[in-house]
Amino acid sequence: MPYEFNIDHERRLVIRKTWGVFTETELASAREEYASIPEIKRYHELFDFLEVTAYEVRSRTITSLGLADSSLPRDFSDKKIALVALQNSVVWGLLRMYSSYENGATAEFRMFGNLIEAESWLAE
Repeated sequence: MPYEFNIDHERRLVIRKTWGVFTETELASAREEYASIPEIKRYHELFDFLEVTAYEVRSRTITSLGLADSSLPRDFSDKKIALVALQNSVVWGLLRMYSSYENGATAEFRMFGNLIEAESWLAE
């Protein structure tokens, strides 16, 4: 799973883009790397999964991550995280599963089928 992140300081936004095959090993690696980004604590986040071609992460892993993250403190009161994926895809379903288990503990989550709507919501 190739992935990258960009930090837009002007918009106070961390943009995470993932493409190709998404595996559990790469998910763990990406989460560890992202945790080291200081802006995560102060900025909104946009996860772009539109170009993921295969998803090789077990649903129980997603459930575990969501439950574990639900006990984390919220970085700031109005933090937003936009999750962008093809609607009705496996990725869409697993992201919905994660956000339901995380239950808004760390941020307000919203799902989008395109980047324009996600970026508009984050800018509100």
